[in-house]
Amino acid sequence: MDGCKNCTEVGKCLDCFKDFELKDDKCTKLKDCAANEFRQEDKSCKKCPEGCETCTGEKECTKCTNGFALDGKLCKKAAAGGKFHWGWIVLIVVIIAALGGAGYWYYNDYKAKKLKEALIANEA
Repeated sequence: MDGCKNCTEVGKCLDCFKDFELKDDKCTKLKDCAANEFRQEDKSCKKCPEGCETCTGEKECTKCTNGFALDGKLCKKAAAGGKFHWGWIVLIVVIIAALGGAGYWYYNDYKAKKLKEALIANEA
């Protein structure tokens, strides 16, 4: 018998699978739940948790709505677009340090050349 989980020898159904309902000793297919709902043990449909677009249970999301991200089996609010990125800060500091070091070296080299020129001019 279609949808029958347990039946008698006579062919009467005693229990049905999840998406079926027992009526007059027969299992009939239940209407599908909406996309953002799941089937409960009592055969009723229940809305998925907040942030879940689709789910298989109260604590099992399979796809998240916009603004949410899957964390384990639940959808959690995604980080804001203005998220602080340490990587960019570190890169900027390294670039500034490198430019500063190059500038310092260039300035000292320039001073040394000028000093040499002055010493050569004084000897002459």
